[in-house]
Amino acid sequence: MSPFTADDVPALDLPEGWEGMSSVGPISLNPSRPLVAVKVRRVGANGRGLGIWNVGTARMEYWWHGASLLRWTGDGAGAIVVEFSPDDDLVGRYDIDGRRLLGQVRVPTGAGGCRIADLRVSASGTWLSTLRTSGQGEWGYDVIRVDPMAREAGIDSKKGYMIDPPAFSDDESRLIGGYGESWLGGWWAHPDDDNDQPARGGEVTFGWLFLHRLPAHQVSWHELKMDLPRGWLPDNPWADEWSAPSDILPFERGVRMTLPGGDVFTLASDLPPVIELPTPHAGGHEERAG
Repeated sequence: MSPFTADDVPALDLPEGWEGMSSVGPISLNPSRPLVAVKVRRVGANGRGLGIWNVGTARMEYWWHGASLLRWTGDGAGAIVVEFSPDDDLVGRYDIDGRRLLGQVRVPTGAGGCRIADLRVSASGTWLSTLRTSGQGEWGYDVIRVDPMAREAGIDSKKGYMIDPPAFSDDESRLIGGYGESWLGGWWAHPDDDNDQPARGGEVTFGWLFLHRLPAHQVSWHELKMDLPRGWLPDNPWADEWSAPSDILPFERGVRMTLPGGDVFTLASDLPPVIELPTPHAGGHEERAG
């Protein structure tokens, strides 16, 4: 099957009224079937939709008006789709081959207005984890059991920024996620200073990790600290690479993540209440183990 790109979308069998769409979102090829999922937008109200098409025939197989997030499950025989309504997110599990809805769960947005922006599916397909965001400096997450579908745990809203959905360990006994109040940039700066101002010096709270144990849903919090010398400032403080850590993943009994600037931090043992992180090199990349 040849690669499918945004240039191919106009040839698809689009729903009536969507022929004049204004943009195309992420494209996801099914791992084992000649199917492609595409998010599309159009100008005007209710201008968001998501569909699945047969790549060979351009025929539309599924369409969700108001959805914008899909993840294939298993070998591609299933999919998780998130649809949006004014007060909640509707998470559905679909049998793609059988064209059946297998289960759904409603996730209320709550007082903070956090909506589902991304999700992960565990390797066995037993669990989902979501990233929720308000777009106004608040985040949340959900832990959803897939069969039968039920939201079993999570946080509706908390101040700060989480960049990715919590990640599952290989044995699916725990999730690890992280957040910071300044993970859009400027975490080194004093609260009274601008993001492009250097550190005043001393220890700062960089952010937090949380460890969520499954299936008991016990959660522990672990503070991330850095000791920054006075005058420390990234070479380019506005660059995305200095905004937040990435690839926060379970590693053995601990965690592995890429710090701002590119250094890799690894902690193989149990997470302590406070984790001391190395000071990043303002312009370099170096792997470190803790």
